[in-house]
Amino acid sequence: MYKIIERKSNVSGLKCFKGNVFINQNNILYNNNVELIKDVEGYSFWFLYDSIYFHNNDGIEFLKVGNRIKEIETPLFPKSLTNNQVFCCINFRRENRKWMWNLGMFDLESCSEARELPFENYTIELVVAGVGIGYFDKNKISALDIKESQIKWELMLNQFEEVELQRVLGIYQDQLLVACSNHLLLSIDVNTGGILHQWRELKGFEVGSFYKDVLPDPTNFVLDKSASKLIGVFDTFYFEINLDSKEISYHQLKDELSKYGVSDFRPFNNNSFTPEHLFLTAHTYLEEVPNVDLSSVLSLNRKTKKVDWIHIFKDVGLGTNVPKITNTHLYQLDTEQTLHIFKKETTSTDV
Repeated sequence: MYKIIERKSNVSGLKCFKGNVFINQNNILYNNNVELIKDVEGYSFWFLYDSIYFHNNDGIEFLKVGNRIKEIETPLFPKSLTNNQVFCCINFRRENRKWMWNLGMFDLESCSEARELPFENYTIELVVAGVGIGYFDKNKISALDIKESQIKWELMLNQFEEVELQRVLGIYQDQLLVACSNHLLLSIDVNTGGILHQWRELKGFEVGSFYKDVLPDPTNFVLDKSASKLIGVFDTFYFEINLDSKEISYHQLKDELSKYGVSDFRPFNNNSFTPEHLFLTAHTYLEEVPNVDLSSVLSLNRKTKKVDWIHIFKDVGLGTNVPKITNTHLYQLDTEQTLHIFKKETTSTDV
């Protein structure tokens, strides 16, 4: 499926957005090999409509609007876009060894604070239908009515044993999907805060001594809205959760993976996917280099549950870096900050 065509050194950040690849090389951000911004820190850049919010290597915030770059004095919550505004931290400060801030709105057109809201230490994860979803602390999920500047609903997570919020996976048909600690995955009514469904118990599933009859780490899932599913992997298993029927299905892939020397999947971190494939990294062992934990990148066919393509790295590790894809390329960063660029090969079925 893919052929290596290029390697770039000194790459500290990699993101794909709207079919384009953005690479931070030597602290310079490039879009499809065109220089955009100098002095960008690692992965600290985000896309806000036609603007780019970024930190430089001194931790100072900037906003790039067109050809203009302006320093801003307040950190933004980049996932909280609404009507050309974004939530921000006003009066960001440190008190008694703890970060403190007042919640506000930042206008992207004027590059200035639009208004302050009467909430302190509130973190916004996303915005949907005029409501900001976030938390004051991770044992309580809250919804903020933006127009009325008031809390619309709150859901206490301490009703569950040893549970706190870990990641918001997304919104599906007014369902807020939240990955929590202690194996808990929640579907929450985004309008009322009521629990629509919870996944935790998974009878018959077992991996080692820590995972028996429970769902593995819920942060190992990504939302595929078009298929109405959450998909993910854990150890040597492929998982799907049907968001309409609420059913969990999983497939043991150990025999298939062993054909390629793969022992298990590496950490799953919002990995790229298409309707046909899920792109993953894995621990791999080869007979010619016994007892050496190698890294590989592979494409798993979601329908056949087969490995359709794999590339094994024999001289470098991948760590927690995951593959990124566009329509034509796959990008894999290694632990030595070298970016491996693969081009998709056209087959007769693609023409």
